[in-house]
Amino acid sequence: CNHVPVFFVRDPLKFFDFIHSQKPHPQTQVQDPNTFWDFLSLEPISVHMVTMIFSNRGTPFTYRHMHGFGNHTFRFVNDKDEGVWVKFHFLTDAGIKSFSDEEAREMTKLDPEFHRNDLFQFIDNGGEATWTLKVQIMTDEQAMNYKFNSFDNTKVWLHEDAPLIPVGKLVINRNVKNFFAEAE
Repeated sequence: CNHVPVFFVRDPLKFFDFIHSQKPHPQTQVQDPNTFWDFLSLEPISVHMVTMIFSNRGTPFTYRHMHGFGNHTFRFVNDKDEGVWVKFHFLTDAGIKSFSDEEAREMTKLDPEFHRNDLFQFIDNGGEATWTLKVQIMTDEQAMNYKFNSFDNTKVWLHEDAPLIPVGKLVINRNVKNFFAEAE
């Protein structure tokens, strides 16, 4: 999941270019923001994602205070081999909270692992991090006749066209004892 419901590119072949835009400069080995902005200037489809990550929700305060979205469209199929298209929304029960740019820069200096430390300590102190899982569903016919390509992960399905349906809860209530054995 990502903390925003869209992504930078819709063409899988351009994903590699996006990843390269995040890498350090080949000569200096220092990250060069010009590379990222060069990529964005050549990919106008990225505007939706860029406006979201540079919005007030761009830097979540904690993992507990952010939504999660499965950016891709998934398929649910029942035992009769009947299927529908699905988008996942993990909506935080703690409420949305974000860092300002200045706060995020300061926290990076104080604790570069702040998000992981916060979640670990919260759970270690008896807390439960929870999200409400909701899905949007479209039939094959709805997906094929939608106002835009319903599989385009640079766009969102409008809630009036595919309402959010509550499914359950994601609850994190224990920390792993051995990360490599349990999570890796």
